[in-house]
Amino acid sequence: MDTIGDIPELDDPTIEGYAGDLPWVRRAAMVINLMGALQMLGVLAMIAGAALMSAPATGDAALDAQLAESMLPMRIAYGVAGSCCALPFALFHFVTASNLSSAKKWSWFAGVVLGAIYVPSLCFPVGAIVLFGLLQTDVRKRFLG
Repeated sequence: MDTIGDIPELDDPTIEGYAGDLPWVRRAAMVINLMGALQMLGVLAMIAGAALMSAPATGDAALDAQLAESMLPMRIAYGVAGSCCALPFALFHFVTASNLSSAKKWSWFAGVVLGAIYVPSLCFPVGAIVLFGLLQTDVRKRFLG
């Protein structure tokens, strides 16, 4: 194994517990990261949407102001609840993708599950790329032994 000081060369396939040299692992991790980033944008849009939610216009300025003020707790609850539900799923994408190159067995299983979740949806191409990449023979051998 070639080393620079105590740091192993990252493209050396003989390194135990490293799968970043496999092109399909890198592609699958990139797609999973992309979906995590899109979900993070969705979380930000949810918070912005809750902040910009407007009260119905009744034509009476005093009533409109009262309705807008009474809807503030609902706006805050909507933004917090939506973020608490969506944020962990988005972070799970990032954690899975970052651990794929470390050849962690659980990250391979998590990546396959994420790919399987996306296949029966409009995100079919995303799920197909992830599943195709992670189910390649050399990738399975690296992760499953």
